[in-house]
Amino acid sequence: MNSNFIKKSVNDISEVKVINGIFRKTLVNNPDIMMVFFRLEKGAELPLHSHPHLQIGYIISGKLEFYVNGKSEILKSGDSYLVERNIEHGAKVLEDTYVIDIFQPSRDDYK
Repeated sequence: MNSNFIKKSVNDISEVKVINGIFRKTLVNNPDIMMVFFRLEKGAELPLHSHPHLQIGYIISGKLEFYVNGKSEILKSGDSYLVERNIEHGAKVLEDTYVIDIFQPSRDDYK
């Protein structure tokens, strides 16, 4: 295998607690882009926050109430989303939920 290819299995990565009810596994990344798997427990709340990273996500299963720019949107299995850099956002987990997020550039705090 060459250094231009990285393979990781979600099953081989240790889960990290972000906050109560929200857990992440950082999958593949380089300095430019990062893929992260999240497991979110029903009732958990992700406080409003912003970051300098573009964020694109996909709801594998479950349901969230997602807050962005003072508005809320229900996201469910099969939905995708994009949050621009430095935009305040957060979520309330309505059902146990699994999400894949892509961050560009990579987040140093998730490495």
